Amino acid sequence: MMVIHQIKSILRRKSLRQGLSVLFDQGLMSLTNFLTGVLVARANDRADYGCFVLGFTILRFSLGVTHSLVAVPFTIESPHRTVDRRSYLGSTILHQLLLTVVLSVSFLSMAFVFSSRDQSLSELMAFLAIFAGPFFLWEFARLVMISLQKYYFSVFLGSAANIACLTCFYFLSRHELLSVRNAFVAMTVIWSVPMLVALVDLGRRAKPDFNGIGSVFLLHWKTGKWLVARSFANFGVVAIWPILITALAGTSATAQYGACMSLAGLLNPFFFGLTNYVRSKGAHVLAKDPGRFHAILLVTETVTLLIVVPFLAGFIFFRKELLYFCYGTKYLDVPALLVICALGNALCMISAQVEVLLDVSKKTFYTFLGRMTGLLVSLGCGIPLILLFGVYGAAWAFLSARLVTLILWAGMTGKVAN
Repeated sequence: MMVIHQIKSILRRKSLRQGLSVLFDQGLMSLTNFLTGVLVARANDRADYGCFVLGFTILRFSLGVTHSLVAVPFTIESPHRTVDRRSYLGSTILHQLLLTVVLSVSFLSMAFVFSSRDQSLSELMAFLAIFAGPFFLWEFARLVMISLQKYYFSVFLGSAANIACLTCFYFLSRHELLSVRNAFVAMTVIWSVPMLVALVDLGRRAKPDFNGIGSVFLLHWKTGKWLVARSFANFGVVAIWPILITALAGTSATAQYGACMSLAGLLNPFFFGLTNYVRSKGAHVLAKDPGRFHAILLVTETVTLLIVVPFLAGFIFFRKELLYFCYGTKYLDVPALLVICALGNALCMISAQVEVLLDVSKKTFYTFLGRMTGLLVSLGCGIPLILLFGVYGAAWAFLSARLVTLILWAGMTGKVAN
């Protein structure tokens, strides 16, 4: 009876309901991304799907930079703000709008540069320029709403848009219209709606302060500079591989890598949601009691390991079945590649919780140091391994970099906790 009473007590906690709502939101979003990749892979040849993977690689890297400069520093600093919160939020929104415009113009400029050299890359950059606005602004608004603990409104907007995306992609797939171009157009139209609604809601809570943009930038830069540097290092550890594989082994190998990485990221919904919630909740808790760092880390890593172990077992024993279920017979020739990608992704899940708690403790230099070490490992052995073993070399380099980073961060947490 005592155990049942404790379980009921846990289930009644507001923080648990909030955490589950964030997990559901991220889960649905990641499921949408995963199914989109599967549908696009099925509907297009390997070359076109390789371009799709390359496009989202560029978007995710750019998103990491913008988050490092705006959304994540806001999440870390906002619990410490006792005055001028409305003007702080207003200046942060203006900062994000300015960065989004810069990125869109940059993508458009690259489209013009490639127009006389590579038509497919030129079209891809044009699509990214159009999709950048809804994509970056919605992701910013979502993280800000989570940091302000507006969990349920974020879940409502994100769920509606994700369901609309899944419905649209299923319709396009059934009618054989799911080209890379149509996928980007559909996402641009659909994600514009929650982006506008979220920004209007945040705008009502904010006080635009054009004079404060400079001071907010300097405030965010104190923690954000190492986050930005970490984004570039992480690009080398993760996102640069599709580019290098395309250059050294061709778009067909990139498609194999993208298909296996997408499938290996099946649990990303849970862990992205967990890190978003831990970042928001951890920032508020540690702002009041920094001594709870080790307790939060212990809980999050315990939950992580309970999920990771069965996840790895499933990928090891059912690798061919998973590839066939998701992609048919297209990628049945790379089951070992899927296992390597799953191992690397598991290490990423474990280290992510350490990273986010180091962030909210304002130890962003440590997280950069871990990523930079992983980058050196990647570049030191990755390029030669691709030349020798093709796409398998990239997967082994990714796994090695993740392992080294995790070991380094594990050593740093003891110092921070003390």
